[in-house]
Amino acid sequence: LLMYALSQMVNVSMGLITRQIFLKTMKLRFPIQEVSIAGIVSVTERKEKYNPVLLVGALFAMICSFALYGPVFISDLLGYPPPYSIIPWIDLSFLSQSLLPGSSFGIATDPLSLLPGLILSTETIFSIVIGSFAMYLVANPLIVHFKVTKFAEEYFPGMSIAQIMYRANLYVWAGPNVGISVAAGLVPLFLKRHAIADAFRGLYRAGRERSSGIRFSSLSVLIAMFLLAAVASVVITYLLVPMNMFFFLLLLFMSTFWAFFWTIIDAYSIGVTGMSVQPPGIIDNFIKYSYVSLSGFENYNIWFITPVGMSGTSGSNWCANFKILDSCGVDLKSYFKAWLILIPINFLTGLLFVQIFWSISPIPSSLYRYTAINWPISAISQGLWITGKILTSYDPLWIMSAFFATTGLGAILHITHAPINMIALAAGWGTPTPNAVTILIGWIASRIIARRYGESWWRKNRSQLAAGMAIGESIVLTILSVIVMMPRALYTAPY
Repeated sequence: LLMYALSQMVNVSMGLITRQIFLKTMKLRFPIQEVSIAGIVSVTERKEKYNPVLLVGALFAMICSFALYGPVFISDLLGYPPPYSIIPWIDLSFLSQSLLPGSSFGIATDPLSLLPGLILSTETIFSIVIGSFAMYLVANPLIVHFKVTKFAEEYFPGMSIAQIMYRANLYVWAGPNVGISVAAGLVPLFLKRHAIADAFRGLYRAGRERSSGIRFSSLSVLIAMFLLAAVASVVITYLLVPMNMFFFLLLLFMSTFWAFFWTIIDAYSIGVTGMSVQPPGIIDNFIKYSYVSLSGFENYNIWFITPVGMSGTSGSNWCANFKILDSCGVDLKSYFKAWLILIPINFLTGLLFVQIFWSISPIPSSLYRYTAINWPISAISQGLWITGKILTSYDPLWIMSAFFATTGLGAILHITHAPINMIALAAGWGTPTPNAVTILIGWIASRIIARRYGESWWRKNRSQLAAGMAIGESIVLTILSVIVMMPRALYTAPY
């Protein structure tokens, strides 16, 4: 509970800081949040003229979702084996690998995968697609062709998208991804350094004048909250695990400077592309393995406590939520009061629902397929880290090379004024090709609609269409899940 409280202090303070930078000063669009805003406004405000766009989006998503998920849920309800497994994409890698060994290609099947293509700008979409194709259709095949790293050794023709993603990230890209993401965030932020400086000056003035009516608008208060929580979490970890001063200072660096800097990068990425560039969790595990193994601490319990900010913070998500709140006219004071009231309620209801679900069927089990599939994989991965058997090539030279290469590319794109978004390119790097392809399909659909009904009409209604699709799929999945779970609950009830 103490670490949770410290984590929330870090998240809220960073959320308010990034709100001032990216919402108040730079006024970024936050395209994915526009969908939530459109959905909220459409269902809460009565308009004189009825707009059917939301309903059309909902019906389209409901039909697609039922066609995709319905046969699987209904077969499970009737006790028959599912006609096919629910997968997030159609794997077409066997086609691409005939020409490019090591590549992966497919089409995402979930209707919501179309949403970024409907609402993001053309420049952002093509940057994401280029980044995705660059990794999975160019870089990975080159790794296999030149037989570099263990990924090339383990690759075999017909390897699935999921297998390629896991092994390529583990053996090749986990380190370079950090350098790429840092550079991709640093270059545009450097170019916009004056706007960021203005944002911090605005926070400082707001704290002195207290004109906004929000007590936490003071820059000194927000920075103090952040540092107090981050340092306290590191001290708690230090008291629980004996470690030398080097690793204590490393944890302090990761929980303060790293967390602060990466949250700003991530919030900027969400504001521009709607996609997060949170660092891979392997960074957290790598640093943790280093200080745990060198400390001589043999109890594995230490692996389940981590200082806040080691893998970034949720401050960027808070910033995205603030975009929704500001656009819907919600008072932040009232929101924070409601949030504080709901925290203990969420804990209690969470325990209650876990007990209810567990009484229906054990967790993990065939009823809860996600846990049955992913929990064992997570446990194996965590076990490999604890034993040190997962450590492979993690060359700092690769990280620095990726950083400088990305920085150079960013400088070239800025000088030539190329229509490529640097942060979107980094967000696309690592995005599975099925998602990128479906985003591109969504963009093509948006261009057809815009040509049919006009560009101004489309800009006005695209967020409502996307919101309707999100609502429609949620309704179908909720109904199907309840239909499947109710008979099992009755079956296991005591008589």
